[in-house]
Amino acid sequence: MTESEGLAREMATPSGYARLRLGFGLHPKQARVLDDLFSKRKQRVAFLCGNEVGKTSRVAVSAILYALDILRARVQM
Repeated sequence: MTESEGLAREMATPSGYARLRLGFGLHPKQARVLDDLFSKRKQRVAFLCGNEVGKTSRVAVSAILYALDILRARVQM
């Protein structure tokens, strides 16, 4: 596997997108939750943690931008 193939494979995951494209250094728990949000398995995702630990500024922002940029999601208002 070439370096560019490895980067493309990592960019295909939400946590890889947050790290490579957005420059976010995610905690392993944040990365796991972010990846679980886009998992093909039907499941509920809960993220229990304290205040000011990056739920909105890291995880939610990464999830929205990943959906828009990589998955080509559309926003309806």
